[in-house]
Amino acid sequence: MLLELWSSFRDNFRQKSRNPFFGTLIIVWIVKNWKLVYALFYFDDTYTLTKRIEYIELYYKNINFFWNLMYCLWLTVLSLIGSYLLLNLSRLIINLYEKKLTPWIYRITDKNSIVLKTDLEKAQQEVDRLTKKYEDEKKRRIELATEIEELEKKLIKSQEIVNTPDEEHTTIPLEEKICTQLIELNYTENFSELLSQIGLNGYFPIKYQRDTKNDEFIQFINKFGLLKKVGSNSVSVNYNLTELGEKVKIKFLELT
Repeated sequence: MLLELWSSFRDNFRQKSRNPFFGTLIIVWIVKNWKLVYALFYFDDTYTLTKRIEYIELYYKNINFFWNLMYCLWLTVLSLIGSYLLLNLSRLIINLYEKKLTPWIYRITDKNSIVLKTDLEKAQQEVDRLTKKYEDEKKRRIELATEIEELEKKLIKSQEIVNTPDEEHTTIPLEEKICTQLIELNYTENFSELLSQIGLNGYFPIKYQRDTKNDEFIQFINKFGLLKKVGSNSVSVNYNLTELGEKVKIKFLELT
């Protein structure tokens, strides 16, 4: 228990003594009361504990403890103020010497072979600025190169899609469309008869009495211009296949 109290007191004393104010106060008090401090450490062996206590009581009967402490506090404050003033004064002298006097002497004596600290700092700042600018430009170029590479990949991919045959994008020939509609509308027999008559007679006759306006097959043929007029007689008008009709004929025969 006593050891813990002593350790705590010692640590607290060390902490307080490191404080500028308390450290200065302790020094001022020791200097002001040096006789008492000296007597406490160098009592004669003949002095008993009672005599030592009486000596301390006698000392403080002649010197008021409170005013003695106030005087020490006052001296401590003055000492701190004086010490900080001296520190700042010394810093002022050092700064004047380093910032004003030394550069002036260098400029007078040898300004070419010796670089001033201020000039070196400016040069270093400029180097740092250029280095940062270079790094930023390098980073931006890398980002642009990456973006260009991605765009090139997208362009190549889109070209491959365009060049790849696709049923949705492949144009179906007109003759194939017409043949598909002939089959879907069940005009296969009608168109086969038309081709047979052209093959036998060299033409396809349409009689005058035939109602072509209501004949859906004839309307379908005329819609795409598969027939052309090649002549007529007293009974009918004769037609033959146009160029498109010939293509439809070839495709129709392939499909059927």
